[in-house]
Amino acid sequence: MLHTPTVITSMVHTPPLTRPMLHAPLMTHPCCHTHPTHDTHDPHSPHPLPPSTHPHPLTPTHFPNSSCRCVLSHQERIGSIRAMRDLKLEMQLMCRMDHPHVLAVRAVGQHRNGMPFMCLDLLHSVLSNELPRPADDAPLWSRQKAMRRWPLTRAIHCALCLAEAMEYCHQRAFAGHRVLHRDLKPTNIGFLADGRLVLFDFGLASAWKLRDAEPPSDKERRPLTGETGSLRYMAPEVALGQQYNHKAEVFSFAGVLFEMASLQRPFSWMDSSMYLREACVQGVRPKIDCYGWPKPFVDLLTSCWHADPNMRPNFCDIVPMLRSLHAKLTLYNA
Repeated sequence: MLHTPTVITSMVHTPPLTRPMLHAPLMTHPCCHTHPTHDTHDPHSPHPLPPSTHPHPLTPTHFPNSSCRCVLSHQERIGSIRAMRDLKLEMQLMCRMDHPHVLAVRAVGQHRNGMPFMCLDLLHSVLSNELPRPADDAPLWSRQKAMRRWPLTRAIHCALCLAEAMEYCHQRAFAGHRVLHRDLKPTNIGFLADGRLVLFDFGLASAWKLRDAEPPSDKERRPLTGETGSLRYMAPEVALGQQYNHKAEVFSFAGVLFEMASLQRPFSWMDSSMYLREACVQGVRPKIDCYGWPKPFVDLLTSCWHADPNMRPNFCDIVPMLRSLHAKLTLYNA
């Protein structure tokens, strides 16, 4: 495990705390050369990720007096070809993305044990820690105090930032491709020291190559890895092992949006078997008509949670909806 900068044997492309060049090859040092692999679940992917739904665990290491942290595989995974491949492929994606709401990679390199690592902006917190704890897991006074820090305007603002990050991944990160995060949940959404929301952990991500059709079809689905992500945020088509596309992430986004606005975990009363039977097959959703939310917000959440992926909006449609709603609520509360 890397504890100090002195164990770094080589840095690739950039010195520490310098942003890597976008669209340049990530690994050029002979020790760090990446050999592309092929995911049979998505033959159209230029940098396909392994089909495993549980990537090898990563260890974050924070350098004292630094605004970055380094990420590399756990000690027990050192020497694992698959662990090295997993991390390199995640680095290939993250190193080329440039968006204010996607966690930035500042440098990449190779540890003296041969494992690659990347230096990321240091997170101040994650969404799961910022949201109030469940009522059965926190004193009443503590939960009420935490709830006051989460008015609807804050929830919508955070949702807007997240939607902008997802719209970038789906539409603009790579020409001719969509980046599917595939594990959208509060523990993978962070905040920097300045309060800015950022999406991170692309360990399960997949690059979806668009076909030549213009505009790209929203109805095409592919046999990607099923049961990928966390169940309470997982789209029915993913949980049931069916073919899916980028609209599955809109369903996951709805779960995060509901949690930020209601301060309740989505589908909290369901266990795994109930979720598959009731949420995925029967179409049961959390009640949303008891919170007094504005109708445009309720309509957006309902459409994002639609059982039919074709009826869910794209993030390029969600962003202006949230932007308009946030502006109106901010003006009303002024």
